[in-house]
Amino acid sequence: MDRYVINTLIERKNTILSLVIIIKYIQNMLFQSLNLYSILVAGLTATFIVFMRQLSYYKQQIINKDLKIIPAYFDKKMLY
Repeated sequence: MDRYVINTLIERKNTILSLVIIIKYIQNMLFQSLNLYSILVAGLTATFIVFMRQLSYYKQQIINKDLKIIPAYFDKKMLY
C-alpha cells in the first residue's frame, strides 16, 4: 500500500473506513512476517536437531574407539 493511498484515505472524511483499511494492511503485514519467521524457526530447529544427532553419533564413535584403545594400552603397560 502506497503512502499516497494512505494519505488520500486520511484526507477524506471517511476516517473509520481508512482506519479499517490501514488495520487490515498492518494485519496482512504481520501475518506475512509471522509466516516468514515460522519458516525460519522451523529450518533452524531442523538444522539444530540434525547437528546434535551428528554430534552424538561422532561422540559415540570416539568413545567406542577410546574404549578399544584403553585395554590394549594397559595390556602393553603390564607386559613391560
